[in-house]
Amino acid sequence: METKKVEGPPSPARPPVDLANCVEELVKYTLYSSVNGTLEIDLGLSKDYCSALLKDDHLTDPTSISTGHCLDFQLLWLV
Repeated sequence: METKKVEGPPSPARPPVDLANCVEELVKYTLYSSVNGTLEIDLGLSKDYCSALLKDDHLTDPTSISTGHCLDFQLLWLV
């Protein structure tokens, strides 16, 4: 997959985020939030289905995601 460098002024508070490297973690966090009821939107997926998607993965706790490489999920939800 070819990625393009984002042109334009960077955010004054945060460096640019390369989402190509963070999609998997973002999906996991979204599924986890849907299961535990903290997601503010309806994905249209049952909790059982979301749990099954996360079950085979060793990384089901979003607090264990390395935010140094991708998104700071706490800040993401405050925006």
